[in-house]
Amino acid sequence: MDLCGQGLLSAVTEIVTKAQRLRSKEEVLRAFGGGLEGLDYDVAVVSVEREFLHLRYITDRPALSAIQHLTRKLIPLPSLAMLSGSIQAGCIYDRQAFLTIADPLVRLFPIDRLSDEVAVSLKAKVLALPISVRGQPWGGVALMSNGLADEHLPILRLFAAQMGTALEVADRVRE
Repeated sequence: MDLCGQGLLSAVTEIVTKAQRLRSKEEVLRAFGGGLEGLDYDVAVVSVEREFLHLRYITDRPALSAIQHLTRKLIPLPSLAMLSGSIQAGCIYDRQAFLTIADPLVRLFPIDRLSDEVAVSLKAKVLALPISVRGQPWGGVALMSNGLADEHLPILRLFAAQMGTALEVADRVRE
């Protein structure tokens, strides 16, 4: 589905509206992730927990499931420091540039590099956005799409902010 401008804004607004009524973080993440998948995005969401990065959601496709299988352990944040200057939030990367930047992270897993199958299965463009909850960094979302373009950035930044708000509401309901 190729959406731009008002079409993308309307579709994202519908996803946000549904997710705001949910009561758990897992439900919120499934609603946001599934909604974006319906718009032909692949989605990965990570949270920062203590001193670790935790994969909370990833699109269910065979090649991406390989990433999920490899990340069953938590990733120590100190080893991610090497990436902090490389991947800039809110910038769209083509697949090859993203894989080159992510290679040090991939080396943390029991394989030397992503299998060719996984690398090829990634969509053409990747966008990483931060997620904040209660004004504090919570994690981030990576969106992958062949049709990702600069004009989508304002809408997708707003979407990530709304994801943080929905996670905050789910946290408050749980309390």
